[in-house]
Amino acid sequence: MMSAKLKVTTSKAAALVILLGGGLLAWNIYDDYRSVLSKEFSALKTQARLAESQIAGLLRGVDVGLQALVADQQATPSIPPQIISQRQLTVLKQFPEARIIFSTNSSGNIVTAESIEGSQDLDVLRKFNVSQRDYFVFHEQSDKSDLYKYHISRPFKAVTNKQIVTISRAIRDAHDEFRGVVVVTLLLRVFDESLQELLDNKIIDAAAVHNRAGDILYRLPDPEIYIGKNIASGAAFQKYLQSTDNITLYLGVTATDNVKRIVVFGKVGDTGLDVAISSQYDRIMVEWRRRIVLKLLVFIVFAALSVALFKEYGRRQIAREAVHKASLYARSLIEASLDPLVTISPDGKITDVNLATERATGVSRELLIGSDFFTYFTEPENARAGYQKAFAEGQVTDYPLAIRHVSGRVTDVLYNAAVYRNAEGAVDGVFAAARDITERKAISEKLLAVNSELEQFAYVASHDLRQPLRMVTSYLGIIEKNVGPQLNDDLKKYLGFVVEGAKRMDRLIVALLDYSRTGKYGESILVPLGEAIADALQNLAVAIRESGAKVSVTEKMPVVFGDKTDLMRVFQNLISNAIIYRSPDRPCQIEIGWSRQTDDYLVWVKDNGIGIEPEQHARVFLIFQRLVPKNGPDGSGIGLAVCKKIVEQQGGKIWIESEVGKGSAFFLTFPVPPTSPEAGH
Repeated sequence: MMSAKLKVTTSKAAALVILLGGGLLAWNIYDDYRSVLSKEFSALKTQARLAESQIAGLLRGVDVGLQALVADQQATPSIPPQIISQRQLTVLKQFPEARIIFSTNSSGNIVTAESIEGSQDLDVLRKFNVSQRDYFVFHEQSDKSDLYKYHISRPFKAVTNKQIVTISRAIRDAHDEFRGVVVVTLLLRVFDESLQELLDNKIIDAAAVHNRAGDILYRLPDPEIYIGKNIASGAAFQKYLQSTDNITLYLGVTATDNVKRIVVFGKVGDTGLDVAISSQYDRIMVEWRRRIVLKLLVFIVFAALSVALFKEYGRRQIAREAVHKASLYARSLIEASLDPLVTISPDGKITDVNLATERATGVSRELLIGSDFFTYFTEPENARAGYQKAFAEGQVTDYPLAIRHVSGRVTDVLYNAAVYRNAEGAVDGVFAAARDITERKAISEKLLAVNSELEQFAYVASHDLRQPLRMVTSYLGIIEKNVGPQLNDDLKKYLGFVVEGAKRMDRLIVALLDYSRTGKYGESILVPLGEAIADALQNLAVAIRESGAKVSVTEKMPVVFGDKTDLMRVFQNLISNAIIYRSPDRPCQIEIGWSRQTDDYLVWVKDNGIGIEPEQHARVFLIFQRLVPKNGPDGSGIGLAVCKKIVEQQGGKIWIESEVGKGSAFFLTFPVPPTSPEAGH
């Protein structure tokens, strides 16, 4: 009990230390994880603010130019068209990515248009009405709060077949009435420089500009893949839209490229645009994961050392009580047994006993210890031989002895004993246990007597029945001889039934006599099965010849224990059945063979006869069971029951495997005699 408690205590202590260490490790890993994310988010926020500032400055510059051009359109008196064109060209030269600046009237028709690259695009543009463009509709239908706001369009392909974005302002009169728009078209690479500076920072691998509708205006790397793609349905963008902060953080899979990322969204002033910069989560966490592996290895070493130290401590504590506990445990086991238990030294002296031994002998433990083991039995020399055999062979099983009580009472026992050894492996003595078989022996003797009486009864009954039956059969024969010719056909038939019934009853009585005698008078000796089979074949020679049966017998059949006559009857019955129940469609063939199993010989008798239905297999070995029609071959239904009785008396088994139309195979097992050669005749 103490060792169990100590083991539990040391195990709990070790578990507690490991648990605390594991908890600290988990907290450290989690804290390190948060630190990595925090550091990454902080760096991304810094870069996002820088990008916001650059893009906002760019857009402010464009808007200042637009405001000046709108003022030119609103000037009174009107500025000459040549001056307006010059000023538009001046604005274009300030922004390399600005391709075209044009103005429209309130109907959407283009009034003025300028381009640095030439007039080819302008010729196409001047023929185009922009009243359906989103920027025109925005300014035309804007409410009071948006009258003087500039508009940045969604990315689209212009009439010049180029992917662009427009920045526009409304032209209004003194009464705020809509008079048209001034529009500058920007190639989307206008954002390239600002985003490329972000990618030069190694912690960022993707940067994008998009509007609040989720349209990507530009993205690095691979802008041609992502321009115009919409991410409005993505979880990251939805979180950004719901936030009221200028900077929004997100960790998860992005709708842009379906990769887990750390993302920072930032609003670009009041432009309606946003910048999103991100780093791949797995790339950022590489170093953190390496640290985890290192920490886990250190923790495993720590845990192993903790367990080893606590185990060693517990082992030493347990060892101190082990000797005492072992002694008490062994004593409790010995005393708990209802069977007499003793330990015997090599010189035959009793070294220990249990309470059951004291009760069986009537002698106290103090007197038993040190006395000679064999002196407490009815046959001392047999007892001495028993424990000497245990020392010589290592064990002895079911050794019959009888213990004599001091009162004279005798207890029949079966002793089982085995040697036990010390720590060095040397034999210290024999441990013996005696099982009381007095009651079992009495029951066995009573059962033998009952069986003998039953066999005698069967013999006498069947013998006495034959005498009156013979008289009946004799008188029936006289009646048939003297009166038969005078009887009509029906009476002759009835008389035939009576005569045949009497004869069949006589055969059954003879068979019953035969069954009752089976195994009763023979002596079990070593019998070569080849000889028993040869005798059976000789007895059946006429039947074999007349049926044309072919019988093959494996050479060198094994030698088994049994009565030769009984064994001959077994094979005679099996061969005779194979001949009687042969198939009319093919010549009768019978095979007799054998094989060695672990502790048995397996013998078989196979034929190619009519076979037996599988559901009838359990009945074939029952006495008086016949599985053929009444008009089939005659028989008593006792032959296979005799075979079963003979085989089982020798410690074997018999069974059948058969199918209708495919013949039958009877299998028999016989225990291998301890001193028998592998095979005899």
